[in-house]
Amino acid sequence: MDEWIDERRDFFRATAAALAKVEEGYRQFGSWEMALAAYNAGAGRMARLVKDHGTANYWTLRAKGVLPTETAAFVPQFAALCRILDQPGRHGLQVSWDPAVEWERVAAPRTVDLRLLAEASGISRETLAAGNPELLLGVTPPASYGYQLKVPAEHREAVEQALAGDAIPLMEFRVHVVKKGDTLWAISRAYGVSLELLAESNPGVRADALRVGSRLLVPRLERRG
Repeated sequence: MDEWIDERRDFFRATAAALAKVEEGYRQFGSWEMALAAYNAGAGRMARLVKDHGTANYWTLRAKGVLPTETAAFVPQFAALCRILDQPGRHGLQVSWDPAVEWERVAAPRTVDLRLLAEASGISRETLAAGNPELLLGVTPPASYGYQLKVPAEHREAVEQALAGDAIPLMEFRVHVVKKGDTLWAISRAYGVSLELLAESNPGVRADALRVGSRLLVPRLERRG
């Protein structure tokens, strides 16, 4: 995690990390119930319970009342949810699933504002934001990150064309930490950007109420050629 990205919000990475943690718990404790318990309570805590009580059986530990309250509820709830989702009709439920979105990765060769990319490619900004919630500032990080945008498969070609062409400006961003006495006008002059663009890049920031220590996204735009 840094000023650009919080990878915990990346649903691909977060899901892979969660699955890896559960699989590691299974290898350590030998059952999926204990693996889920370790995911919830921590492997170290579960290992201590196994040592203290001489059993690695989740249900035995639960019956003894030694599990954390949340963990004692988590595993049965998880199992119940799996059963319901597997056979919803058997439980009197009618499930209507949203259409699955097939996400594909597109390399972001430079820093790009998702708002401008949406305008250039015809994809909604909401869709781009939903696919890339880890982007803390709503822009892709510098090229050195090797960041790959997640876009719906049907929009991949349009996004690639927008990134490759001149439809959107090349963008670089700096993060300015507000100091005592700073004003939006002074910051815009210092970085050579328009006051309007600086304000648009920081929605919700009030010119008359800048907070010392807060971060402003300062864009520097340039076009190819």
